[in-house]
Amino acid sequence: TAWKTEILANNHADGGFGTRIKNEEIQSTVVETYFAVACLQELNRALNEIISTPYIVKIQTFVENHQSAFTTMPNPVPGCFYEYSDYTSRGWLDFQIDWMACQILEMIQADIAGFKTDFLNFLTTWEIYLPQDQCFVPTFNDRGSAGKYFYSGTYLIGDCIRILDLEANYPITNIHEKVVDQFAKGSYFQGINISTERDLSIQFFGAHYLNRTGLITTLSEAN
Repeated sequence: TAWKTEILANNHADGGFGTRIKNEEIQSTVVETYFAVACLQELNRALNEIISTPYIVKIQTFVENHQSAFTTMPNPVPGCFYEYSDYTSRGWLDFQIDWMACQILEMIQADIAGFKTDFLNFLTTWEIYLPQDQCFVPTFNDRGSAGKYFYSGTYLIGDCIRILDLEANYPITNIHEKVVDQFAKGSYFQGINISTERDLSIQFFGAHYLNRTGLITTLSEAN
């Protein structure tokens, strides 16, 4: 269709999608690649079509090139996914970028073998998982925040480890129980346990995580 053709016209030589202009050149971004692939997936579902193999190979290569291999900071630490951005927090400190990168891999049914080890090393080396609280932190700067339960971190990183088949490395049953328990208490998702803000983006990430993990069926109709 003309709609798909228009979207695919924004697929660049690096494999990604984007309209960001820097140094008079159009660049791909993880964010725009995520939305482009998600849109193509919806159109393909309606048209009973698939994303062609050449595009899948290109998109997977783009994501591979956005998994950090840097060894010194302030560059993104090894194993995490990162974005081109003038704002460091949007570039890689915010794990929404990791979430989007992993969603792209799932949507194109990518071969995840080349991503798993480096991402697990990233989580382990930088203590992204808080064992005492059974949750993941939502940003790099939240590491070491013991006693401050992060729901949004579990929605983001929890979905990444699901997609990358890394759940066996964590007490996933206990993690799931805490997520469901929190929702049952408030009937909405919170960012952290002391927050009263009903952030709509958190509602999306929470609902998406419960749906993809199958936990949504454990909630009562009252919730």
